[in-house]
Amino acid sequence: MLNQKNLMNLLYGSLIVFLVAATISTISFATTYSTKSGPDNYRTFTVNAEGKAVGVPDIAQFSYTVFTQGGNEVANIESENTKKVKAIRDFILKSGVDEDDIKTDNYSVEPKYKYSQCRDDGTCPEPVITGYTVSQSTTVKVRDLVKAGDILTGVSGLGVNSVSQLSFVVDDKTALENKARKEAIAKAKSKADATADAGEFRLGKLISISENLMGGTPYYGMAAADMKYADQPVAESMPIATVELNPGTEEVLINVSLTYSIK
Repeated sequence: MLNQKNLMNLLYGSLIVFLVAATISTISFATTYSTKSGPDNYRTFTVNAEGKAVGVPDIAQFSYTVFTQGGNEVANIESENTKKVKAIRDFILKSGVDEDDIKTDNYSVEPKYKYSQCRDDGTCPEPVITGYTVSQSTTVKVRDLVKAGDILTGVSGLGVNSVSQLSFVVDDKTALENKARKEAIAKAKSKADATADAGEFRLGKLISISENLMGGTPYYGMAAADMKYADQPVAESMPIATVELNPGTEEVLINVSLTYSIK
């Protein structure tokens, strides 16, 4: 029979064996987990490339502003300004521009103030409204580039106060973007293959792809009336000659980033 002392020694020895076994099991699990989930299993690298596509603009667009100044009868000033805007709009429509390609960008009514000198006691009179300025800005798209110069010249001679932001753009850039994207991805894949070859490793799966559309570079031109005048319409400020326009080209740039795992 086991006496109490032998029993205690047996239990103590069993406990030591259990603790040793548990420690070995924990170390083994940690080693296995580290092997499967360590940094080497998630090694990646990223390559970048740019693609470019060039297109011929099919739209000329420009903006013009008409404003009228007057006294305190806002309705009369608005009516006068509206007549000018309508005359210009009718001319543009008769020139073959679609109504959907004429867009009002801004309409404003702003008061003009008269300020009086402050008194000796430091008090200052309230500013007095002496009149109002009504202003309307419009953007026009001309799809027939042959007519663009004549339309711009005609608008400049109908009492506008400024003509600006003339540019030539590709209306639908989808095809250009797709072409630039395809080129960028092809370049990025080629760069990834070259990097793997130089680094003596194998490409894994494609983990992520991102792109940045860098936009086009449209041609901006200057018309004969591409200046602002405070109070006078362009037609009264300078002679208007027929405008010669050159559409040029438009570039679309896309930058892509491909991230691969490393085998």
